[in-house]
Amino acid sequence: KGPVFLGGNGSIDIGNNVSIRSRRFNMVEISVKPGGQLQIGDNVAINQGTRIACSSNVQIGSGCMIGDECVILDNDYHGLGAQPAKAGPVRLERNVWLATRVIVLRGVTIGEGSVISAGSVVAHPIAPYSLVAGVPARVIKSLKETAVLAGSGTSKSGSSSHPAPHTSSWSG
Repeated sequence: KGPVFLGGNGSIDIGNNVSIRSRRFNMVEISVKPGGQLQIGDNVAINQGTRIACSSNVQIGSGCMIGDECVILDNDYHGLGAQPAKAGPVRLERNVWLATRVIVLRGVTIGEGSVISAGSVVAHPIAPYSLVAGVPARVIKSLKETAVLAGSGTSKSGSSSHPAPHTSSWSG
């Protein structure tokens, strides 16, 4: 819903059931430079104010949820002095949740099922099923047990439980 800015002459591949919630005064902006490749999987939600800058490769896996005003960059835009800008692929594996105002920098892979807390700056790879927070972002705890239990629908005691936040359906 709403206007989306698309810039550049790169390649964009968008999966099925992708939701982009954008507002006229807080628009989603996507820029894919010539030679760049942006891949967005199925069932992805991208919220207002998010900016994606792709000069080489950005992959957003199926089931990812991207909160308001997130920034995903696979490049530094410019180098220091005479050095050229650095770039490196960014990969969000399946079912990653970026909360509001998360920044993901070049060369980062965020593992499947990870949850990145609001305001975090992710500058290094994140293992699957991690809860991450901070500047710079650090792993707070592993969500492996939660993810396994959410998939089975039971808790440690064997009683019914609700899915973990990163596995639940979401609508914006």
